[in-house]
Amino acid sequence: MHVVYVVPFCLEATLRFVAGAAQIPGVVLSLLTQDPESKLPPEWRLGIRAHWQVRDAGRRAVRALGLRTGMTHLEWFRRPDGGLAISEVAARPPGAQFTSLLSYAHELDFYAAWPRLVATGRFAAPERRWAVGAAYVRGQGTGRVRGIHGLDAAQREFGSLVVESRLPRLGDLQKGGYEGAGYVILRHPDTRVVEQALMRCVQLVRVELG
Repeated sequence: MHVVYVVPFCLEATLRFVAGAAQIPGVVLSLLTQDPESKLPPEWRLGIRAHWQVRDAGRRAVRALGLRTGMTHLEWFRRPDGGLAISEVAARPPGAQFTSLLSYAHELDFYAAWPRLVATGRFAAPERRWAVGAAYVRGQGTGRVRGIHGLDAAQREFGSLVVESRLPRLGDLQKGGYEGAGYVILRHPDTRVVEQALMRCVQLVRVELG
């Protein structure tokens, strides 16, 4: 659910209503106000500043690459002081199932949407409907998979959130890349539910190598 609050002036009582709406599970909140950013609570200013920084950095990257019909992605981390650390800008689609994550979040097949855009010049930007995330499972070290532990507990706790998974088979040789031995993709309307389930996934599922 997308909630838009129109707040002419950032009065303390008014912002308490906005904060209450922001705490509702599944709500994506937008705020329209004539007051400057300095009138907002510090934690809100940090999130807004990071949002605009990422958006502006992405636009500058596309211009620098000279992209008009291609697909790109930008990887970044938020610093403790609210600044950005950009680790990669690439003139290609993102790897590690991120195109699948986009597809599940927007209920649109981005694998098909991109070539259709290139061929026809048409693309209708969809609304994000879900919070989606991926957990990567891997064993410590190198070798072949001897066992996978914790799957039953994971299924009981958050099995209903799983929309796609690729788990290793016994005897598989673990790949050396960052994707490890497999992955699990989870989806739910509430971002916090997905975050908690992803954390439990990496805590519960253990790949044994030998």
